[in-house]
Amino acid sequence: MTALINSRVVVPGLVYRSAAPYGLGAPQLHEVVDALGLRAVADLRGQRERVLAPWAGLEEAGVEYVDVAMDASADESALALETAEDLGQLYLEWLDLKRETVARALSPLAEGTPTLFQCAAGKDRTGMLAALAGMLAGHSREQIIADYALTGQNMQQVKAAMFEAYRPLVSAAQLAHLAEANAPIIMSAPEDAMAVFIDGVEGEYGGVGGFLNSTRMHPAKAFAIRENLERAAG
Repeated sequence: MTALINSRVVVPGLVYRSAAPYGLGAPQLHEVVDALGLRAVADLRGQRERVLAPWAGLEEAGVEYVDVAMDASADESALALETAEDLGQLYLEWLDLKRETVARALSPLAEGTPTLFQCAAGKDRTGMLAALAGMLAGHSREQIIADYALTGQNMQQVKAAMFEAYRPLVSAAQLAHLAEANAPIIMSAPEDAMAVFIDGVEGEYGGVGGFLNSTRMHPAKAFAIRENLERAAG
């Protein structure tokens, strides 16, 4: 998945994650699709974000485009967050506000469709979905947190690609602030943020199964998602 930034496997053969397709043309997309057997892309970005780094050639590659927009670009409160706990709580707020959108993003997995979750950085919205998939697959708490924190190793590359693409949308002063060494915590991937998110899913919903019930997803679909993820995880 070298053509995609901040990319990795979440559940082998079934769930993948990445940042937006910065600089990815149709030829590179076909390479990724062939390598992964990809059949769906769940795009968590809002419309303003998508036009800055669009997907090219999905239909020709036989990949379903799943529109599951969670427009974080409009949430300026994210820049004011101060602690890892604040960041984890933001993820829980998104989960509550966008529960049906999250359920739609997970839905291709009910059919065993190899799916890529992606957003601007492949960290926050994507991190939520990857964590939920990992929990359903039976991954340990430590494994899920470690997967989230891996983004920290890729942030230099992520920032460079994002800042170049987002110049038409974000002011130069704001971009400079986000590039600083003491940038807002939204620009990092602290382990404690994901720990807060996992604890919140368990405490507020009794686990991912309870969350899916709250979305009014059909029990048979929720069961199929969990079964397929557990099988793929081995």
